[in-house]
Amino acid sequence: METITLPEGPFSRVGPLAFNESWILVLENNYVAARIDRNDVKALRLERRSSFKHPVLGVAFGIAMILPAVGYLFDLVYAVSVLPRMFGKLTIGVVFLALGGAYLLYGCLTRRDIPWLLVTTNRGEKAFGLEDRSGPEVEALLQSLARR
Repeated sequence: METITLPEGPFSRVGPLAFNESWILVLENNYVAARIDRNDVKALRLERRSSFKHPVLGVAFGIAMILPAVGYLFDLVYAVSVLPRMFGKLTIGVVFLALGGAYLLYGCLTRRDIPWLLVTTNRGEKAFGLEDRSGPEVEALLQSLARR
C-alpha cells in the first residue's frame, strides 16, 4: 500500500483503488476515473464481466455499418444505381462507415472478461472496469472497506 497526495488530501493506494476516510477513488493510469463517497456505499464487490458492455448490440451495429459499404461495392461493380442515388456517391463516407463497423466488430469479437468493481450506493449500482489490475490485495481491501 502506497500513499499518494491529491488536492483532496492524502490517499492510500492499492492497485487501481485509492481511499481515505471520505472517498474511494477508481484510478486509470494515475488519473481519477471515478470518485465514490464512502458515506453512500452500501456494498462493494468484484465481479468478472465482459470488457465490451453490450456485445450483441455491438455486433448488430457493426454489421449494419458494414452492409452499406458492401452494397455500394456491388453497385459499383454491377451498375445497379440504387445506392449511388441514396448515398449521393459519398465514397469516402461509405469507406469510413465500413472501417468504423469493422472496428466495432473487432472490439466485440476480441472482448475479454475483466474484473469490475461493483458499488451499491443509495442511488443504485455502478460498475467500474479495473482492466485486469486487481489481485488478492484489492479483494482484501474491498472486504475491509465494506466492513466499515
